[in-house]
Amino acid sequence: MKELFGSGPVIVVELGINHRGDLDYAKHLCLLASSAGAKFVKNQTHIPDAEMSPEATSVVPPGQEASIFEIIKENSMSMDDEIRLKEYCDSLGLTYFSTPFSVEAAHFLEDLGVPLFKVGSGECDNFALLEFLVRTGKPLIVSTGMRALRDIEEQLEFLVSTVKDLAILETTNSYPCSPHSVSLGGIRELKTKFPEIPIGYSDHTVGMAFVYAALGAGAGVIEKHFTDDLNAQGPDIKGSMDVSMLAELVKLAPEISASLARNKSLKAAEHGVLEFARGTLCAAVDLVEGTTLCKEHVTSKRPGTGDFFWSDLDNILGATMLSSVKAGNRFLRHHFVKSD
Repeated sequence: MKELFGSGPVIVVELGINHRGDLDYAKHLCLLASSAGAKFVKNQTHIPDAEMSPEATSVVPPGQEASIFEIIKENSMSMDDEIRLKEYCDSLGLTYFSTPFSVEAAHFLEDLGVPLFKVGSGECDNFALLEFLVRTGKPLIVSTGMRALRDIEEQLEFLVSTVKDLAILETTNSYPCSPHSVSLGGIRELKTKFPEIPIGYSDHTVGMAFVYAALGAGAGVIEKHFTDDLNAQGPDIKGSMDVSMLAELVKLAPEISASLARNKSLKAAEHGVLEFARGTLCAAVDLVEGTTLCKEHVTSKRPGTGDFFWSDLDNILGATMLSSVKAGNRFLRHHFVKSD
């Protein structure tokens, strides 16, 4: 997977059906994604009659008015147009791939020459599709929404044991997804179960808060739907990101990921601040030569330019003052001597 994706979090720009099946509009979205610094663009490859039975014409998704068959048929891209879209992405230097929703769609994508495949949550237990994708030998990104880990453990273990390059995504398939339905703990659960596999997050919430939270949880792949207009109509629009959100994500994701590898320590950038922000031990009252220092004589004040800090307190208590020190002034080594 590193050979294909390189280092740092992978940002997958999900076109989905936000292009409404319009090739020119899809190209426009890809150009915007490229301008924002994206490297990976994903489509959805639908062959409606191959992926859905006649009953799909009577199933209406939550919050929609048309059936799922009508939505997909109206908004999916023709194979000829998808060929042209991939060619356009190639010309932009974008890596184009897609989610096949049937074995027929997978065959088409394999012939198209995509370098990897996405497996949607609804297909992650479709062994007919999985077995074909495994035989291609290409990397897979697999979403795991709508099921607990125990419900898809067999399928995931099959993929882990047979796919050389695999990433698994936590997701909640609700459009848009309420914050109360997000389960970022799934990232931790998947990491624990499959410690050698890159674990990521596919987001369907409004805004970017949970995307950044997922990066903070160690997600190595981020996928989110993309649009040029968050006020447009469409089943996936509200949970999408626009070009400015994408540009910021592309910039910040590597920085967040790198920060997770840094342990708690004094950073080079903090040295200048440490000097004025930390307190140093000072005289709490006027002290004269010969005074034996006790705790009531000591306080702490900024800046931290003295010779002693609170961690040094026990080392100076009981010392004898060699010179006078006014209240509020810092202690220096030559001010006192401590007898053995």
